[in-house]
Amino acid sequence: MIDEKKNTDIILTYKAVVFISIYYLFVFILGIYFSLKTLLFYLSLVDDVSNISNVLLLTILGSLGMSCIGSSIFYSRKIYKYCINSINLTSPEINFKNIKCLGSFFYYISRPLFSIGFSLLIIVGLLSGFMISSSNKIALTQGFIYINMFLSFFSGFSAGSMIRSLEKKGDLLIKKITKGEQE
Repeated sequence: MIDEKKNTDIILTYKAVVFISIYYLFVFILGIYFSLKTLLFYLSLVDDVSNISNVLLLTILGSLGMSCIGSSIFYSRKIYKYCINSINLTSPEINFKNIKCLGSFFYYISRPLFSIGFSLLIIVGLLSGFMISSSNKIALTQGFIYINMFLSFFSGFSAGSMIRSLEKKGDLLIKKITKGEQE
């Protein structure tokens, strides 16, 4: 395979592609676990979150979880795109029909999983927006549940568009952050 940005050859066997696909699914599930653990742990400690060690622990767990989700979505997508399109894919024993089949299978398996990650991102985004805009303690109501369910439906329905949008916005965010550090 050729990395699109660096234009270097990457040679993978069929077994390596299968292993990497399973690995990214594992990383994704680990990310979901850490993210949910953080959200649920936070809700159980709402009155005691002023403790700096609790906040730091939750920050680390939640950040690790969301990072696992983001990276597994991005690189899983690369793997199945390479497989489906056979873009400069080279391997000592590769059968392109098998690799395209694996890529297609992984594509359809991973998309609903990606949607779960996007739902968590929506929940975290809305929570952080509410917390930033309110100086008082936030009371989550049924409306919070319904808006998250509504937005999560669309993130699941439009998973491909969501991925492309996140890629563009992610690149812009990184450029903005690194530009700010250089000044």
